[in-house]
Amino acid sequence: MLYYISFLILISIWLLSIHPEFYRFFYSADALYLPVLFQDLFQNGISIREWNLQPSPGFFPDWLAFSPIYLFLFDYPYLLNPFFSVSLSGVLFYFTLKILGIPYSYQNKEENRKSWFLVIFSILMIFVVTGQGKELITYVFLGTHHIGAVISSLILAFILLKKDSKPKLSDLFFFIIFLYLLRLSNEIILIISFVPLSVAIILSNSLKNKKTYYLLGGMIIHFLSYPYIHKLYRSYLKVPHFQPEKLVWNQLKSKELNVDFWVTNFHKLLELLNSVYNRLDFLSNSFLILCLASIVGFFLQSLLKIDKSDFQHLKNPFIRNPRIFISTFIFAGTMFQIISILALSLFWQEETIFSFRYYTPLLIYGLISISFLLENINLNSLSLFIIAIILSFSFFSVYSIYDYSFYKYPPLECAKQLSDKENLNRKLNGISGYWDAKPMSYWSKGKFNTTAMYDTNIYNWVSPTYQHNKNTKYFFILEAENKHWDSARLRNQLPPASDIYECSGWTLYYYRNGFSF
Repeated sequence: MLYYISFLILISIWLLSIHPEFYRFFYSADALYLPVLFQDLFQNGISIREWNLQPSPGFFPDWLAFSPIYLFLFDYPYLLNPFFSVSLSGVLFYFTLKILGIPYSYQNKEENRKSWFLVIFSILMIFVVTGQGKELITYVFLGTHHIGAVISSLILAFILLKKDSKPKLSDLFFFIIFLYLLRLSNEIILIISFVPLSVAIILSNSLKNKKTYYLLGGMIIHFLSYPYIHKLYRSYLKVPHFQPEKLVWNQLKSKELNVDFWVTNFHKLLELLNSVYNRLDFLSNSFLILCLASIVGFFLQSLLKIDKSDFQHLKNPFIRNPRIFISTFIFAGTMFQIISILALSLFWQEETIFSFRYYTPLLIYGLISISFLLENINLNSLSLFIIAIILSFSFFSVYSIYDYSFYKYPPLECAKQLSDKENLNRKLNGISGYWDAKPMSYWSKGKFNTTAMYDTNIYNWVSPTYQHNKNTKYFFILEAENKHWDSARLRNQLPPASDIYECSGWTLYYYRNGFSF
């Protein structure tokens, strides 16, 4: 219980003292996917079928965690994503401690593992609070990117570790349903969970148990039937075809992702890795290397140093060697994810290697591995001391909670100027680039309903479809100074703007009579 209380205190202080640098992570267009979607579903009465969902919609556990937060905080939009991240971090922490707390040998090392995880997690929190490691470490604490898939992976691993020896047909049925839910939520689960867990079951000598065949059979049934389930699912909901994991799978099926591919691209691969090293700060590079080294070290230690007597007494006949099971699951999941990131960077888009949200599983698995490797070092009293230092340090930054309530999306100032001058009391439809469409709609509470564009075409990526049709009339164009989207070509096709408003790097062009296209 001490660990959970300590964690709740720490994560709450992190929420209070987060560095302003991280606002952009909470309030970016990608991060506002669930807030804007829920705003449409529950406040604007829009059907979910009128939305182009994310390729990874995140039904479980993201929607489940976000729903009660939205229910209580929908009037406080600046708090939705921070509290959502805290809730998912809490679930992640809970299942991580559950896995760390399983007896993997006759020695009682569970408390040491949990203490180390709490301390390392807390130290990372200090860096986030002070604005360090923002390119990489931040994603460990954000609920808006793939952390839900990591939680699902840990839940699956925990279920398998806790399974009893008496197989039931109902287990198979619910297991298959659960697999459908996880995969429809996020396809990344294939790489970081489904395949690694199958490998882990085999290497941990679990094939001697009848339950294994039920679960592996469920996995096979899932793979064979999933295309039909997915087709039915996509006939009801609008979900983009784009899936990085499917691109890798297609390359594997076509045998293009072979040894020759890696040999031919070896020099380019080294250049990509070097570019990552140059992009990240010292702290992020050090943490990433430490995580990867710990994952490999934990796997090798489990294979080489665990004696059969360590697990023969354990009352868990399903997983014959739980330590090899968990280390193999972590190692395989990490390797498959690294191969996926590198392959996509080589044959699709080089920028993929800088999508650090895909590194989240590696970082979480790394933290778990470090906790196992340090389990022989007693940390109970030291952990409390370190936590006390962190608490004392963090209280100096509590004042920044007020920054949440004072946070203003800069283009709102343009919107206010326009509303005051024109005495507007109605909603306006408008156009912007992708990175401003959701924020403008969200922070204006739908009063400035903004549709994303790319060049001179509507960009329907992760957005509501009801915003645009041939009869839709638009009254403003919002353009950012950083030119994520240059509206010049579109504006050249229109009459001159009635008014132009400038606000902190954004320009709002107002068309009093509106325009259509």
